[in-house]
Amino acid sequence: SALVQADEKEHKLGAKVFEYLVFHSNALSLDRALMNYILLITCKDGTAEVEMKHINYEYEKDRPTGFTSPAEELITDKYCLNKKGTKLNRITGKFRRNTVDRFEAIIDELQ
Repeated sequence: SALVQADEKEHKLGAKVFEYLVFHSNALSLDRALMNYILLITCKDGTAEVEMKHINYEYEKDRPTGFTSPAEELITDKYCLNKKGTKLNRITGKFRRNTVDRFEAIIDELQ
């Protein structure tokens, strides 16, 4: 991860972030995906606006079941919800749930 933008006049910070989303971990197995994204923080009037953009995932890259996908093709309602739109799908749902949890954790850390 790296800080890629720091604009003191506009009060903006931008970072390119690479981190693992861990879905499940125990002594025998590890289910995770590498998530990379741009994090933009704009400060003004005592508040901070935080954006997570250009999210991409690499899942099980060295396995036949692996894939690389942008968030728009994985965690949006179209791909993530069941046909009735009432539940998250098993596979794509874990990406959406953990991405939202990670974003909320970033907000909590900033506060």
